[in-house]
Amino acid sequence: MSTEDIEDLETFRQRARAWIRENLRAVGPIALSLRNVRNDEEELAAVARDREIQRMLYDADFAGICIPRDYGGQGLSPAHQDALNAELTGYEFPMRLQCPTFSPCAAVLLEFGTE
Repeated sequence: MSTEDIEDLETFRQRARAWIRENLRAVGPIALSLRNVRNDEEELAAVARDREIQRMLYDADFAGICIPRDYGGQGLSPAHQDALNAELTGYEFPMRLQCPTFSPCAAVLLEFGTE
Protein backbone atom coordinates (compact mmCIF):
# COMPACT_ATOMS: atom_id res chain seq x y z
CA MET A 1 0.00 0.00 0.00
CA SER A 2 1.33 3.42 -0.87
CA THR A 3 1.27 6.43 1.42
CA GLU A 4 -1.28 8.05 -0.90
CA ASP A 5 -3.76 5.34 0.13
CA ILE A 6 -3.57 6.31 3.80
CA GLU A 7 -6.09 8.86 5.02
CA ASP A 8 -4.28 11.79 6.63
CA LEU A 9 -4.67 12.06 10.38
CA GLU A 10 -6.64 15.32 10.54
CA THR A 11 -9.13 14.22 7.86
CA PHE A 12 -9.58 10.93 9.72
CA ARG A 13 -10.11 12.75 13.03
CA GLN A 14 -12.73 15.08 11.54
CA ARG A 15 -14.54 12.20 9.84
CA ALA A 16 -14.52 10.19 13.09
CA ARG A 17 -15.75 13.16 15.14
CA ALA A 18 -18.66 13.83 12.78
CA TRP A 19 -19.66 10.16 12.57
CA ILE A 20 -19.46 9.61 16.34
CA ARG A 21 -21.59 12.64 17.14
CA GLU A 22 -24.16 11.61 14.55
CA ASN A 23 -24.36 7.90 15.45
CA LEU A 24 -23.41 7.28 19.08
CA ARG A 25 -25.01 8.37 22.33
CA ALA A 26 -23.11 10.51 24.79
CA VAL A 27 -22.49 8.72 28.08
CA GLY A 28 -21.39 9.77 31.53
CA PRO A 29 -18.43 8.34 33.43
CA ILE A 30 -18.24 4.55 33.34
CA ALA A 31 -18.79 3.00 36.73
CA LEU A 32 -16.60 -0.03 37.25
CA SER A 33 -17.94 -2.67 39.58
CA LEU A 34 -17.22 -6.31 40.22
CA ARG A 35 -20.87 -6.80 41.08
CA ASN A 36 -23.45 -7.13 38.38
CA VAL A 37 -25.95 -4.34 38.99
CA ARG A 38 -28.14 -5.27 36.02
CA ASN A 39 -30.73 -7.97 35.82
CA ASP A 40 -30.46 -10.55 33.04
CA GLU A 41 -32.78 -8.67 30.70
CA GLU A 42 -30.81 -5.44 31.09
CA GLU A 43 -27.51 -7.24 30.58
CA LEU A 44 -28.75 -8.93 27.40
CA ALA A 45 -29.95 -5.58 26.08
CA ALA A 46 -26.55 -4.02 26.85
CA VAL A 47 -24.75 -6.85 25.03
CA ALA A 48 -27.07 -6.45 22.04
CA ARG A 49 -26.34 -2.72 21.94
CA ASP A 50 -22.58 -3.36 22.12
CA ARG A 51 -22.88 -5.74 19.18
CA GLU A 52 -24.89 -3.15 17.26
CA ILE A 53 -22.27 -0.46 17.96
CA GLN A 54 -19.44 -2.78 16.90
CA ARG A 55 -21.25 -3.45 13.62
CA MET A 56 -21.79 0.28 13.12
CA LEU A 57 -18.10 0.98 13.72
CA TYR A 58 -17.13 -1.75 11.25
CA ASP A 59 -19.56 -0.50 8.58
CA ALA A 60 -18.20 3.05 8.97
CA ASP A 61 -14.56 1.86 8.64
CA PHE A 62 -13.74 2.57 12.29
CA ALA A 63 -12.86 -1.01 13.25
CA GLY A 64 -9.47 -2.64 12.88
CA ILE A 65 -7.74 0.72 12.56
CA CYS A 66 -4.18 -0.66 12.91
CA ILE A 67 -4.91 -4.08 11.42
CA PRO A 68 -3.29 -4.48 7.99
CA ARG A 69 -5.68 -4.32 5.05
CA ASP A 70 -4.58 -7.80 4.01
CA TYR A 71 -6.28 -9.06 7.18
CA GLY A 72 -9.45 -6.99 6.86
CA GLY A 73 -8.39 -3.91 8.78
CA GLN A 74 -7.87 -0.30 7.82
CA GLY A 75 -4.06 -0.42 7.69
CA LEU A 76 -3.74 2.91 9.48
CA SER A 77 -1.25 4.06 12.10
CA PRO A 78 -1.36 3.98 15.91
CA ALA A 79 -1.82 7.77 15.70
CA HIS A 80 -5.09 7.15 13.84
CA GLN A 81 -6.19 4.77 16.60
CA ASP A 82 -5.26 7.37 19.23
CA ALA A 83 -7.31 9.99 17.36
CA LEU A 84 -10.33 7.68 17.23
CA ASN A 85 -9.98 6.87 20.93
CA ALA A 86 -9.86 10.56 21.79
CA GLU A 87 -12.97 11.28 19.74
CA LEU A 88 -14.82 8.34 21.33
CA THR A 89 -14.27 9.71 24.83
CA GLY A 90 -17.66 10.37 26.37
CA TYR A 91 -19.56 8.30 23.81
CA GLU A 92 -20.83 4.74 23.66
CA PHE A 93 -18.20 2.12 22.91
CA PRO A 94 -18.52 -1.69 22.91
CA MET A 95 -15.92 -2.13 25.63
CA ARG A 96 -17.12 -5.59 26.65
CA LEU A 97 -16.29 -6.81 23.12
CA GLN A 98 -13.09 -4.86 22.54
CA CYS A 99 -11.11 -5.06 25.75
CA PRO A 100 -11.26 -8.74 26.66
CA THR A 101 -11.26 -10.08 23.10
CA PHE A 102 -10.57 -8.17 19.88
CA SER A 103 -7.84 -5.78 20.95
CA PRO A 104 -5.48 -8.07 22.88
CA CYS A 105 -6.05 -11.07 20.63
CA ALA A 106 -5.44 -9.10 17.46
CA ALA A 107 -2.24 -7.62 18.87
CA VAL A 108 -0.87 -11.05 19.80
CA LEU A 109 -1.81 -12.57 16.44
CA LEU A 110 -0.23 -9.70 14.52
CA GLU A 111 2.95 -9.90 16.56
CA PHE A 112 3.44 -13.64 16.82
CA GLY A 113 1.08 -15.26 14.32
CA THR A 114 2.21 -16.84 11.08
CA GLU A 115 0.46 -17.10 7.75
